Amino acid sequence: MDRWREKVAVVTGASSGIGASVAKALADSGMTVVGLARRETLIQEVATSVTGSGKLHAIKCDVTDESQVKSTFDRIKSEFGGIDVFISNAGQFRAAFLIENDLETFRDTVDLNLWASFVCLKEAIKDMRERKAHGHVIIINSVLGHRIPDVPLPKFNIYPATKFALTALAQTLRQELRFHREEIKLTNICPGMVDTPLLSTFDLRNFGPLPKLTSDEVKDAVIYALGAPENVQINEIIFEAMRPIDCPNDVQ
Repeated sequence: MDRWREKVAVVTGASSGIGASVAKALADSGMTVVGLARRETLIQEVATSVTGSGKLHAIKCDVTDESQVKSTFDRIKSEFGGIDVFISNAGQFRAAFLIENDLETFRDTVDLNLWASFVCLKEAIKDMRERKAHGHVIIINSVLGHRIPDVPLPKFNIYPATKFALTALAQTLRQELRFHREEIKLTNICPGMVDTPLLSTFDLRNFGPLPKLTSDEVKDAVIYALGAPENVQINEIIFEAMRPIDCPNDVQ
């Protein structure tokens, strides 16, 4: 991580959960971190817990609003000099049956998980390319972007579809960056179920002893990817919590 010291990182969804954990860790490692979220005050609270040599700055931004995204990234370039590391983390999960719930719920999930992610990724990569930066883009995805488990209450709604799309987007962007000979790495990080506020709408009682990762464990995967040697491209990390011996096989 030494080569990232005093570099600039941007983290979306930095107000809680995985985003907050990653933002704090990067600041602790000496980076200048810009956290984006609608709840700016929560990022400021996280900033008070930074103990390393870096600093966490909070900017209020609704990443589903394209005009806000563009003005925010212009501001980051003006105030901080540009982006070296971009963590695409913002997302939502609303438990519902596809065949029963309203279309507006699904549209909101697609807008945030997929379209907003793409808009932010495009702006971040544009900045890195203009500056000829040796940057790193990390997408916080999900194992649900690779497989959908059989569970007693399959209320995943359109969430896995957005994550499968993010997996395809990551692979496509990586190929484009290679084609254009850009010195920008891209890593797709796919954790299993993580114990974050994102699960608040999901009734986990129907899943039995389902194991969950912590936000810090996902943060460790981000640090691992960023800390790889400069000549090493970590394309993807797929991991999940160890299943207890008494956990039924059909819940993962």
